[in-house]
Amino acid sequence: MERRNQASCFFGIILFGMVVACKTVPEKRLSEVEILKLAEAASYEDCHNGSSHGYKVVGCDLDAVFMDGNWNVIATKIFQNDKGERLGVMGASSAYIFSPDGKYLSHIPGM
Repeated sequence: MERRNQASCFFGIILFGMVVACKTVPEKRLSEVEILKLAEAASYEDCHNGSSHGYKVVGCDLDAVFMDGNWNVIATKIFQNDKGERLGVMGASSAYIFSPDGKYLSHIPGM
């Protein structure tokens, strides 16, 4: 009976070790191109609506950086008039935060 308890204890420790090992395997980190595609979809409505001083929002410039264990994407609105001239608007950038594997975490809007 004691031998059976030792075997059960041994297999219990092995199983626990496997669960912990699986839990600590780092998640797959998406590439910058993959994250930019996710950010483009997440920011689409924000990047295609609105205007400022007669300049319509026609899209966003997206820049991604992997920092502090997450993907951070800055979406800067592009304002353009009917002549194709651009207008730089202070505070027209928003941040989109994604986990390494692409899970949407948060949005920090611009001013």
